[in-house]
Amino acid sequence: MKKTFELYHPNCSIVVGTDKYCHDYIDGNFKNVFSHFYKEIEDGDHVSSDSSKKQSFKNVISKKFDIALSQDISPDNPVLWCDVDHIFVNKIDDGVLQGGKFYDAALTPHYSDGFANESEVGFFNCGFALIFNKSFLKIWKKLYDHHEELDLYYEQKPLEATIRSFNTLNLPINYNFGWWKFMSKAFGGNMSKLRSGPDIVWENKSIKSFHFHFFKDDSHSYDKIGIKKALVQLLDARAKTRKEDHVTMHEIKRLSNENF
Repeated sequence: MKKTFELYHPNCSIVVGTDKYCHDYIDGNFKNVFSHFYKEIEDGDHVSSDSSKKQSFKNVISKKFDIALSQDISPDNPVLWCDVDHIFVNKIDDGVLQGGKFYDAALTPHYSDGFANESEVGFFNCGFALIFNKSFLKIWKKLYDHHEELDLYYEQKPLEATIRSFNTLNLPINYNFGWWKFMSKAFGGNMSKLRSGPDIVWENKSIKSFHFHFFKDDSHSYDKIGIKKALVQLLDARAKTRKEDHVTMHEIKRLSNENF
């Protein structure tokens, strides 16, 4: 995520919350990433039947809020609240980055045709949110802190309640192109709908980032429809003529061979 994001936004600062392993890895390999160590071992899992793992996941989200709130946030200096399992393939549009004049946050709906069960887990996916107003973040965190007693799904359903008090922008489907979109009725697992031109596109929309666990084992439902293979084929074909895709493919190959 860091390597590909910096290809398109080289002047950014990256701040992450980590367990000890990741903290040591980052300190040993990166000079421009600010790592907040908060737990010896991270074992959070929001879908686990193990209550301790669920609680660990909740603590991760709380820490994520704390780290984001520690940053300077303004219309000219937004914070991108972003999961680390993104591969960026294009830059965020300037009009979106400059949207702080008009919006408190730019958010990404699931756009899954119901596959993601938005009525339960939330209309928005919180793996990508551009925040221009710290007050927005404070209200969101306050609702998250009480999400269990309010019977709201983690931080995603509280986000739905937060937007009622602020001006927000719903980003189009090409932002935060997550695995759940591939499973939707509109996409239907059809990898041929991904096309390569000057940009990687879906239905003539330039995709900004892909969002799924690239280096996990192949047991997830999205692996069965070949998302990883399709993306690698596109990037590999483009790597000969496009520097950004060459760097991305080099990083994918390097990490694939690394012993974590």
